[in-house]
Amino acid sequence: YNRARVEAGVTAEGELLRLQVELDRGTNDVALAEVEFTRSRARLAPYLGEAGLRAGVATIRVAVPSAAAFTPSALPALEPVLKAASERRPELLAGRARAGAATAAAEHERSLAVRQFGATFGNKRVGGLNTMVAGLSLSIPLFNLNGGGIRRATSEALAADHELVWAERRVAAGVHGAYGAAVRLTRQLGDLQQTFLTRAEQVYQLTVGAYEEGGATLLQVLDATSILADARLTYSRTLFAQRESLFDLALATGSEPSDALNLLRDSRLDAVPDPRRADRH
Repeated sequence: YNRARVEAGVTAEGELLRLQVELDRGTNDVALAEVEFTRSRARLAPYLGEAGLRAGVATIRVAVPSAAAFTPSALPALEPVLKAASERRPELLAGRARAGAATAAAEHERSLAVRQFGATFGNKRVGGLNTMVAGLSLSIPLFNLNGGGIRRATSEALAADHELVWAERRVAAGVHGAYGAAVRLTRQLGDLQQTFLTRAEQVYQLTVGAYEEGGATLLQVLDATSILADARLTYSRTLFAQRESLFDLALATGSEPSDALNLLRDSRLDAVPDPRRADRH
């Protein structure tokens, strides 16, 4: 198109040269991206097992997502996430088990304070007389013979309870942190989707239309194209960060990595209120 404009004398030849330079720069960027992609495939190959290594690095492909893939993922409500983390996190499960075992050990040590307990019952005949004998033997811990064991078991149970409380606080703090990051990225992504990409596309379309009518220069078209490309790249990076935050949030619930995506996909998701809108009202 621009070569035809130059041949017709409508556009200066410098415009065409500038476009060719920009094309060469774009081609070089593609070559560098392909090199980085090759290195990334090589780093990924060892994780694919022997089958992946036998197939070769070149067989790894990247699927370009459809337009529907660029929509923000929904955010789950906080309460179900905290409940799932409380039920699944291994440190909490192990802490509860240790606390239960320590409590049972303390009860056992208290029961050993009375170590010997016995009962006697029988019949005795002496000189033609029948007598019945019954007795109960009980050792009284006057000197608290098992006091050390009781105190040790009680202290261990108390320590296990404190460790469990600390683990619960750490898990809750981690979940709240991951949830806060996901909330912020989800809102930011929603704002970008509504205005950012639309404005960049409008600038590009208006500039191209003005250029075709002779009202804009090629430099302005290249600048608008760069703005649109940078806007899409910024949005894609923000989208990836948002979905990564949701994946981290799913992992914070104690789910396996292979099940984290299914947890996000299958769970019922609630809308997160935006406090900024409440402030406006």
